[in-house]
Amino acid sequence: MQKRIDTSTAKNISYSAIGRIVAFAFQACANVILSRELVSSDYGIVNFAMIQVTLMATLGSFGINNAAVQRKEFSENTLYTAFTIKLILSILIYAILYFAAGYSVYFFNDLNVVRIVRILALTIVINTFAFIPSTLLARELEFRKIVMAETANYVVSAIIAIAMAVNGFKFWSIVIAYIFSNISFVTMVNIFKPCKIVFKLDRQVAVELIRYGYSVLLASLVSFAVFNFDNFIVGAVAGSSVLGYYGLAFNWGSMVCGIMSAVVLSVLFPTFSRMQDEPEKVKDTYLEILRYSAIFCVIWNLTLFCVSDLFLVHVLGKGTDKWLPALTALKVFCAYGVIRSLIEPTNTLLMASGHPKLVLKSGVIVAAVELLLIYPAIKFGSIEVVSVVVLIAYMCQVYFSSKYIGSICNIGLSDLANILLPIFGTAIVIYVLYYALHSKIPNSFTGLILAASFVVAAFIVFYGFVAGWTHYSRIYGLIIKK
Repeated sequence: MQKRIDTSTAKNISYSAIGRIVAFAFQACANVILSRELVSSDYGIVNFAMIQVTLMATLGSFGINNAAVQRKEFSENTLYTAFTIKLILSILIYAILYFAAGYSVYFFNDLNVVRIVRILALTIVINTFAFIPSTLLARELEFRKIVMAETANYVVSAIIAIAMAVNGFKFWSIVIAYIFSNISFVTMVNIFKPCKIVFKLDRQVAVELIRYGYSVLLASLVSFAVFNFDNFIVGAVAGSSVLGYYGLAFNWGSMVCGIMSAVVLSVLFPTFSRMQDEPEKVKDTYLEILRYSAIFCVIWNLTLFCVSDLFLVHVLGKGTDKWLPALTALKVFCAYGVIRSLIEPTNTLLMASGHPKLVLKSGVIVAAVELLLIYPAIKFGSIEVVSVVVLIAYMCQVYFSSKYIGSICNIGLSDLANILLPIFGTAIVIYVLYYALHSKIPNSFTGLILAASFVVAAFIVFYGFVAGWTHYSRIYGLIIKK
């Protein structure tokens, strides 16, 4: 029985981890500078526009990417048919977005949203030309090249956004940076995997791709509702400034979870797809990845939770309290980010195992909770209440997702408890210890550094004694060793 991640998977994860560390450094730097230069309404305007573009991009994808990567029988006929479907859908979606953008003002009273939507919609068509090379690279498990392209995406975005923000371009800094980052990714993957563009539409293959993609699409739409319904309602009811506070809290609370998802899950989907006939291998790989993902996310989010007030004032606020209205929501989203770190690997495993409908079912539960409670939460409450609703909804998904993997992959609650209890137990102990000492920490940037260093060091040491130091050596091996 395999007890560790196999060599190829570990190697691909190490490539992805190194690339994401670089990307995270640029992304974090850009987010800090943008927060210092922009105001909450700038974030709110872009967030509201992105909701519409993301929704239509999800519809346009139709799960074809996943269908092509997951497919056991693969040929040029399949590849070019999938590309042709993608291109037709992307052009159609762009046209719908362009003409429908004018109706945005009925929900969000700012004409800038219309212009932003029409500009961002271009990325849906642009990204289609990354489909052929990125699909081939993913099926060949050439993640070093994919990661290099994705890293370039983040670097380009960060550089352009920072340069424009400090020169007074306000929310256009984010918009233009997003456009050029997508162009960068498309260019890079085509350099790494030069491919000819062929238009082909095999009816039988198209039906098979759409049949699988349909289930993925439904799951993606539910996921979209889960991730964006709260932003839409907050923006429509409370306006751009409140949405800006809410979006900032969500982005920082879920940032490392998103990075970990990109590091690990982009590798795991095609890897698990290849392991469909090796259930024990899948189980061992999943459990080990879950452990490392949870460790990283808990360390980051626990630290951010403890120092959130100092972070908002001395890092994002330039020594002012302009972002303090986001404080409580940020603390709640720190817990949310940890919950997501448990759900993402599970959903990836279910999708790769050919069970996208189970992902859809668990996602529907989250969406139902949010659809019922978010409007009254912001109408009669605040963004803090909304963030608690989102956290509760995701906790429900954790419960149902754990049941699904138990029935599909023979992963029991005892397997999960052996991994997660030492991590969460350590987090509770460190927080109690920090709370006892926090009154002695100076309210300054230096105090922030000291507090964050204490939390990280204390967690690493305590968890090492509780769970064993071998886990750290394995993490080192995954990231550093070839």
